[in-house]
Amino acid sequence: MLITRLSIRIVASKLGGMTATKIANDNGKSACLIGVIIFSFAAYIHLIKEWSDYPIGYHFTYLILIIPVTGLSYFLYKRK
Repeated sequence: MLITRLSIRIVASKLGGMTATKIANDNGKSACLIGVIIFSFAAYIHLIKEWSDYPIGYHFTYLILIIPVTGLSYFLYKRK
């Protein structure tokens, strides 16, 4: 179940970064900004509210991948 949640989050982050890049029509700065915003909300939720619900490794994997996956989604948009 944890792998499924991580996979869904990765797909959603990629789509969010690609959408932000398309709307802003920039060189990926908006995708990085969206990554930082998503990270801020996710860090609050994971570190304050859900810390005891999941293993520590899950929280770190989830949080560490948010900004790079969302920021690098610009290159996926650029290739299309």
